[in-house]
Amino acid sequence: MEAATAMNAQLPFGFAQESGQMPLDWENMVVGPEVLATLLGVSDRQIQKLAKKGAVETRGHGKYHLRNSLSLYHKHLSQTAGRSVSPIEDEDYQAARTRREIAQANIAEIEAAQAAKTVLPAEEVARAWELILAELKSTLLNQMPRRLAALLKGESNESRAKQIIRSEFVEALTQLSQMQIGGETEDQ
Repeated sequence: MEAATAMNAQLPFGFAQESGQMPLDWENMVVGPEVLATLLGVSDRQIQKLAKKGAVETRGHGKYHLRNSLSLYHKHLSQTAGRSVSPIEDEDYQAARTRREIAQANIAEIEAAQAAKTVLPAEEVARAWELILAELKSTLLNQMPRRLAALLKGESNESRAKQIIRSEFVEALTQLSQMQIGGETEDQ
């Protein structure tokens, strides 16, 4: 019994050998992904990715040849040890890298457009619209009614009244379109 206990102490976790059983065949042992993942210190998902790369040996769906897989994984680590990328390069890493590259390219395009003055910061645009709308409000609600009242006083011809009103609107809109904001006009 002591010999069996000593032998069990040499076996990895979860493996026990009772007295009278045939010795474990380490050369041909096949294990599941959970056992292999635990032995290699990776996740079950990483085991699947390693299998696709040939870094572990499969023996049917969800089964891995233990000895050969350990050997292949050791070779895989040796080959990837000098790389700056993680040893197990997966889709998540590639997707994150692609997103980073796209974001950096977008930032570079925005900075170039700002330098060329083909785009403006949102705060400047919002402030410009505040000024334009304030001027429009003042023109339509304060200045235009006073001018129209003076111009239309005593006008009995409806067609002429409409022409005066239209002319005043055109003039107000023309002035608004030429309004200077931030020292520049639309023509510049």
